[in-house]
Amino acid sequence: MNRPTIIVASQGAGKSLNAPKLLESLGCTSIVEEWNGQTPLSAGELAFTNTEVESHASFRVMTLEQALSLSPGAAN
Repeated sequence: MNRPTIIVASQGAGKSLNAPKLLESLGCTSIVEEWNGQTPLSAGELAFTNTEVESHASFRVMTLEQALSLSPGAAN
């Protein structure tokens, strides 16, 4: 199973709007809305936050723009 993915973007940027497409295109299995940066994430989870996150080997971090570029048909 794939490592957790964290998408960082400001509030109102469209994370939740694009959640279904992002979930599918990034190969994730569940969504964690408004992740607080502290709660552990499990493999396959897609977490959304508006707090800056440092990269870590156990998860991947990307901006909403980066994630959308991998998701054909997502709203920009």
